[in-house]
Order: sequence, then structure tokens, then C-alpha cells
Amino acid sequence: MGTKNIENGIDALEQFFKSLELPTRLSEININAEEVKALAKKHFPADIKLGGYGELTLQDILNVIELAK
Repeated sequence: MGTKNIENGIDALEQFFKSLELPTRLSEININAEEVKALAKKHFPADIKLGGYGELTLQDILNVIELAK
């Protein structure tokens, strides 16, 4: 799957959430990214690897939170 297809999929999902009037950014629900990072660190140990389509490490999770601002 190409990068453009992935970006199109993300955009489509974001538009779907917006059509349901759901927030797509942490700033839309007044949650501080630093607080979310602290919760992620508390609940996901540094050595955890979550999986589905691929493995996610704690750093991956923190990177997603950073993008969600």
C-alpha cells in the first residue's frame, strides 16, 4: 500500500469522525498532551509491544499522542 493511499485513508477516517461530530484532536476536547503522555507512560510499560497490523512501542504511542495535538 502506498503512502498516498494511507494518507487518503486517514483523511477519510477523520472526515467520517467529523461527520459524526466526534473530536479528532486533543485540543478539541481540552486534554493536555502532557497529561495524556503521563497516562500512557503509567499504563504502557516501556517494554510493551502492542500489535494488530504491526507492533507499537511506548514511543510509538507517544508519537501518536504528539500528532494528536
